[in-house]
Amino acid sequence: MGIGAIYIRKGVSLRPLIHGGEQEGGVRPGTLATHQIAGFGKAFELADPERDGPVMAAMRDRLWGGF
Repeated sequence: MGIGAIYIRKGVSLRPLIHGGEQEGGVRPGTLATHQIAGFGKAFELADPERDGPVMAAMRDRLWGGF
């Protein structure tokens, strides 16, 4: 279990991988993990793009280099 976020461009339709409840417009079943949502929000709040940007760029380049 974990938490994440996804941006879905308007007009893009997703099909669920796991079937169940009608949460999130029928895309994701299950009960929300409030403590994980709060932690994700705090991490997003603490993120500093100017400080973390070069590190993230290096990680991205390393990941893409592995493909």
